[in-house]
Amino acid sequence: MFQRTGVLILGFLICLNSAAEILEEFTPAHVIRVGLLYGDPEPFRLPLAVLEKAFQRLDPPAQLELVDISEMNQKRALNSMVNDDASFDVFFSGFSQEREQNLQQIDVPLTMGLLGSRVLVVNKEQYDRLLINPETVGGVKHLAIGSGIQWPDTEILIHNQFNVVQASYQGLWKMLSSNRIDAFSRGIEEAFVEIEQRRDDSPAPVILDKWLLVYPLDYFVYLSPSRKKLYHQLNQALQQAHRSGEIAAVIASEPSAQKALHWLRNKEYTRIHLENPLLSDRVRQLPKEYWLPEIQQ
Repeated sequence: MFQRTGVLILGFLICLNSAAEILEEFTPAHVIRVGLLYGDPEPFRLPLAVLEKAFQRLDPPAQLELVDISEMNQKRALNSMVNDDASFDVFFSGFSQEREQNLQQIDVPLTMGLLGSRVLVVNKEQYDRLLINPETVGGVKHLAIGSGIQWPDTEILIHNQFNVVQASYQGLWKMLSSNRIDAFSRGIEEAFVEIEQRRDDSPAPVILDKWLLVYPLDYFVYLSPSRKKLYHQLNQALQQAHRSGEIAAVIASEPSAQKALHWLRNKEYTRIHLENPLLSDRVRQLPKEYWLPEIQQ
């Protein structure tokens, strides 16, 4: 009796293990869960569109499912992947060496560098004052510029001796509206989406058409170290999407990216090239074709 029971239990455990292997084998190929900070997908429309294009290259094609992780900060979300207890399969964020070392990173910049082209979003009521002053690059560094807690951008601005005010994403918009900061540093494509979302605010946010901060930075895709098969599939899909020109085509077709490229090509502004101390040799050595010509130094 005991021998028979033991055989049944063993058989049951084997079935459970097989079911888990099947689930791991097939679930990522149909639905890939993407963790999304802040809960609002609209500012991330461009990188999400690129990911959707890559997911369609999988065999069989995958659907993108957003997982709201707005209750987490970025560090906690990344740690959950390191610890293999995340509620999502994939996360995209700005590059850092820590993320490259602790997670599996796919070496394809999702916006071809648009994220590292930073404009200063200002309170419309302060626009004329800030358009005239500061007059020099040194003067820009004295502005109170908002940037998020634990963002790579924040470390880059501090390294380059800017006057940085750190707060949460939503907190920074409130601080800008109440003139507690002079400007909010945003990726140029993000800025067009976010300004459109807030067009009815009083005072409304606008881009300061005078300065562009430029440094090599972009969204990269990160996966848990345990998700090796999914990493291989997505890496191949994103590399193929880049080589085929699909990523460039997505960027060219997205309305916010079109506005960003038009601004870069037609506005008169001063570029301020900043050093990015966070770059690894691996990212520094990416081919120049991965980056838009409009932002290359």
